[in-house]
Amino acid sequence: MLNRRKEERIPFLDKIYHAIQLVIDKEVVPGIMVNLSSGGISIITFAKLKINQPINMAFKLQSLIIKSVSGKVVWCKKVGEMWRIGIAFTKIDPVNAQTINYMAADFAQCERKISLKEKNVCFNKCSYYRMCNKPQKITKTKK
Repeated sequence: MLNRRKEERIPFLDKIYHAIQLVIDKEVVPGIMVNLSSGGISIITFAKLKINQPINMAFKLQSLIIKSVSGKVVWCKKVGEMWRIGIAFTKIDPVNAQTINYMAADFAQCERKISLKEKNVCFNKCSYYRMCNKPQKITKTKK
């Protein structure tokens, strides 16, 4: 299967639930992150959104608070009573985008190590560590 994604993604739905707030025409629409990259986000929400609809959003990932991100809806798919929405970012702070890239790369590296059944999966400077809930996670000890 061809992967057209430009950036690594951080999956959330099966790992950790993160709420997100979209602002559409000055109305707040809640959602839950499915995955995130520096180029966009996939969410689940009760609101059906129009393709190319402009969106402003804010969300928090542990210590990373992203307050002002703009995007547009690129796809919308009905899932039961809810909608899964794909949003491409049109404006994101470059520092936040870089942090998301680091987290996604560290998450992907960890997943590769797990799939290869390596013994030492965690590493000290993992930027995804604070959100990790994998059974392989090494608990850091205070010195």
